[in-house]
Amino acid sequence: MILMENVVWVMHVVARGASCPRENQGIVSKSLGIMSVKLHFASPADSSGVNRSRSFAGFGSLQSRRTHLSSGGRSSPRLRLLSVKSTKRHVISQKNSSSLEPQPNRVEKICKSLRKGLNEYLEVHQNELDLLTMQQKDMKRNSRLAFLYDLDKQIRTTERYIRKLEFHISRIEELYESYFIQWRLRNGANNMKQAYSVSPSTKGSRETLIEINRNYRECTEDMCVIERTLEILLGEFHIRMKGLIGFARLCPGDHYAVLIKYGRQRWKLKGKIDADDRQTWDEEEMAFLPHINEDIEIKVAEMKGLMTVLVGTVTCESADFFSAQPQIMIVDITDLGTMKLQLEIMWDPFDNDEVSVTSGSITKFSLPSRKGSVNNWTPPSTPSFRDKYFSREITDSSSTSTVSLTVETVLESFNFLNADSSEDNLSCSGSIRIKDERTGTYSKGNICQHDLLTKNGDLGIKATGTLALTSEDVSLDQALLTHLQLCKRLLQRFTSTGCAAVLQNCILEELSQQILVLENLALICHEKSGNIKSVEEVIPKSKVGKSVLSFWGKCTETDCLLYLSAEKFLMQLRNCYTQKVAARYPGQTERVFRTLLYQIVSCCELLLCPNVSEEVVTVFQFFNYVKKYNITQLGTHLTRLAKEVFLPEALQAAQKMKTLKKLKEKLISELQPLHQTLQSISILQLDENPKVTQVVTSFLRSALGNNIFRVKALAYYTETLQEKDPQLQRAACMALKQLKAVESIEQIASLCRSQRVNVRDTAREVLHSFGEKGHLAFEKVDMLWYEGSMNRNSTTEITIL
Repeated sequence: MILMENVVWVMHVVARGASCPRENQGIVSKSLGIMSVKLHFASPADSSGVNRSRSFAGFGSLQSRRTHLSSGGRSSPRLRLLSVKSTKRHVISQKNSSSLEPQPNRVEKICKSLRKGLNEYLEVHQNELDLLTMQQKDMKRNSRLAFLYDLDKQIRTTERYIRKLEFHISRIEELYESYFIQWRLRNGANNMKQAYSVSPSTKGSRETLIEINRNYRECTEDMCVIERTLEILLGEFHIRMKGLIGFARLCPGDHYAVLIKYGRQRWKLKGKIDADDRQTWDEEEMAFLPHINEDIEIKVAEMKGLMTVLVGTVTCESADFFSAQPQIMIVDITDLGTMKLQLEIMWDPFDNDEVSVTSGSITKFSLPSRKGSVNNWTPPSTPSFRDKYFSREITDSSSTSTVSLTVETVLESFNFLNADSSEDNLSCSGSIRIKDERTGTYSKGNICQHDLLTKNGDLGIKATGTLALTSEDVSLDQALLTHLQLCKRLLQRFTSTGCAAVLQNCILEELSQQILVLENLALICHEKSGNIKSVEEVIPKSKVGKSVLSFWGKCTETDCLLYLSAEKFLMQLRNCYTQKVAARYPGQTERVFRTLLYQIVSCCELLLCPNVSEEVVTVFQFFNYVKKYNITQLGTHLTRLAKEVFLPEALQAAQKMKTLKKLKEKLISELQPLHQTLQSISILQLDENPKVTQVVTSFLRSALGNNIFRVKALAYYTETLQEKDPQLQRAACMALKQLKAVESIEQIASLCRSQRVNVRDTAREVLHSFGEKGHLAFEKVDMLWYEGSMNRNSTTEITIL
């Protein structure tokens, strides 16, 4: 017999009020075209509890007691008939849950239905809470104390349940978000695998492909783990037997067996048709744990003596069972619908291990695989994968025309990780692109020019276009934009190719400062928007000197206190300190002032700022710089900075020994140090005069005790190792030797493969000066070089005489 795909589900909600007496509520009225069935059960739920679905694990024994139960004896206040798709199958459903292949489409469907069901539960209980609260207010004066106590207790119970539901929803959302982040990373890794598979095979590409495959497997495993964790949070389905509907097909004395399979869970019922048209079944209700990748399979067989004849098999979709209301399911067992099975399904959002019901306790079997430590589960870490593969190792595969997937195509797979850094509405740090909501186009404007302000200080663009995000205060908007852009540029530098660990540490330290700034700005947006009267409200007066506060006050006395343009900042420096700096360096004040500005807006040279005059200076940038160098008198600091600005020229002059001696006597803490200072000092190590090299070496060694100098020097010299100029590479190597920069061993070791002999020799010498760690690094590089040369000369025959 060919079974057709035919399951009858009817969408309707039975319009019987919840206030009706329980015994008067039938399952479904005949007016709906659904036949009522008289049932009694050998082990009804009202007397012995609800059984857990049977599996290979243990389960409670069946009750032998037979109790008659009419069709209206136990039904829910409201029943719903849902339309759910199902398919007939002749074979057992596939065990998708045992597969290691993630099922994102299935997860999406389940989570969508789950959200809907949980929100329904939340709405029902919120309405119940509102009703109880209203009753409490109405009855507070005229009711008995005991009644009010019970009502208050019921309100607290409902409130706790609502909080539990809200927390449950948040956990599911967190898992859902983590799952699809892993899915996107997995797709990106798959694209990279394809890119490498069509590229010429090299040792480097093979090693990278192995790493990509490993991360692909990790993403797959993480998705499967999240699927299993989600299943723990799906609650449980309670399926109640409502009987067979067969019209003339069912005869007194007939015996039937119904098998309901849900994954590895089974519920087998046996029943018979009595002479009075009642149906006797050995069990009434069973609880099932929901699965993501399984459907419910129903088999009905007629037992004729020692023979069992299959009546029909149906597979039903379980994703639509997540509902706050009970649902009646009527399934066509035969092709023509001459026999139907009627079930009632109720979903509980929580897997109630500790629930007790008035009718008896719920019998459950042990499922250690399901009851894992879901509360201790944490989402898998994703940025490390992106950080690793966002580097341009993949450019090896783009160097040939045979590559079908370009670098851009692969990197687009990871665009979602950088979505917040898109440049749709942000341009450079001092400007913003305004989007016209009517046309969808962007126009570029600089807020610090105040071209966008009306006379009353509002944004003048409100009539024609609006900012996608705004604090409704132009000064706060500009400050936020500036520091968000700084964070973006720092992150781009952090993830750039060849960014050494020592430099990344400096960037992370600066990012931590920017986070504090953004937190401060958020507080200002919340508490003081548009009401900042003095800089002391933003920067505590006790942390900076009066002269510094006075200078910023003069900078912003005609403008907002939070920021000003770079040109206005320079203008105020000229007004206040030209005479002081010109007394020592006549005609060179502009160079000193611009150096100070560059240090402030570039985060002390962590970033490149080619057009410093177009930048914006915020109050936080300025005072962070002041705090970093412990500046109490800005004039004194400018004098020291001027000496350092002109130091490289003095070191290149004929009397450089005199300058070096002064430098040696000079306190290290008085230097920034500027990049140009570090470069000039390191180059002198290659000087032909041994006295010069000796003084420079001594100076660098003395810098070991100054953490600020050493950290900045390590970052600069390590980055300089990547320069193309061999002299700069050698000088940086030698400087790192004096600074005992074990942190930069990996970058120094890379120079041991340089094509320049003098660069290789210098790098080897520096590595050996680092002791055992240096020796190990050198041996590793030497071994890699040897293996590479053997691969290149694999066809060469060597004859030993």
